[in-house]
Amino acid sequence: MNSPQPSHDAQRELEQRALRNVRGLVDKIEGLDRIDQRSQKRTLIAITVGALVGVAVIVAAIGYISNRQEANPVVIDPGSDVGGSFGGNRTPEYLAMNPNGLVPVIREDDGFVLYESNAIVRYLAAKDERASVWPRDPKKRADVDRWMEWQSTSFTPAMRDAFWQLIRVAPDKRSAAAVEASRAECEKLAAILDRHLRGRDHLTDAGFTAADIVVGCAAHRWLNLPLTRESRPDLERWYATLKSRPGSRQATSQALT
Repeated sequence: MNSPQPSHDAQRELEQRALRNVRGLVDKIEGLDRIDQRSQKRTLIAITVGALVGVAVIVAAIGYISNRQEANPVVIDPGSDVGGSFGGNRTPEYLAMNPNGLVPVIREDDGFVLYESNAIVRYLAAKDERASVWPRDPKKRADVDRWMEWQSTSFTPAMRDAFWQLIRVAPDKRSAAAVEASRAECEKLAAILDRHLRGRDHLTDAGFTAADIVVGCAAHRWLNLPLTRESRPDLERWYATLKSRPGSRQATSQALT
């Protein structure tokens, strides 16, 4: 059975609040020192809260690449609000960029267009000439990629119903059964993450990478949902470390919307 959808006015208010939070990430995420000296491309990103975690991780990745650059920065232009109550994602122009009609999408000055959240994160992370967040070594990079896939195919999908019901649906319209099923599935996955992080500072042996950015955004949602969770000391320790990074404080201090 489909979950009830919030009213138009309520949905628009949620979108506006979340959009402000996402835009704040651009200014607050801790950055790298410089990017590829050959890159002078301007990145346009069409964003809306409709992409849920996807938008947050992409703007976070852009922030890592563009903040405090010394030369040839990637300039971030939030572009137009697209999707949800804003509309605009079914126009011929938008569908020419993404035939799925979904957000987010990036478009660069040379005409390069890319959609799909983690594909965009990988592309932006690969711009780092030091290869700190996207390792050059194939095995290390595959390990990062594995956790990014786990986030997008397992952890975030399992969380969807709990998030939607508890954050987006009015209390009198919520499905307790949907929340519980989602919670139970997320507990299994949180246990996997907790065990993996035992004795580790980061998700992979490559140090802080795109995997920590992407899975960290999903963990932020899970650990801040208003429900009862099992104690996961290593997951919570890892998340606290991410949250303590100067660039993450603005984003991780925001309420879920």
